[in-house]
Amino acid sequence: MGLAFLFNGIGIPLATTGLVYPVWAMVAMALSVTTIFVNSIGGRPRLLVEAIGSVGRTHHRDPEPEPVGSG
Repeated sequence: MGLAFLFNGIGIPLATTGLVYPVWAMVAMALSVTTIFVNSIGGRPRLLVEAIGSVGRTHHRDPEPEPVGSG
């Protein structure tokens, strides 16, 4: 949360006034988002690995059971 506060409370005003180069503002934003993401997965790195591994794969659903009394 501290990094997000620094970015939003201090970094954005500095970037809008031209006191910080846009590239450094972009780096700060990337670090902020990455930090929040890493904190959100907490002690579950398996979620990250599964999410990365599932990119580009189609999700196959289990076939729905037939309604009772249909045949």
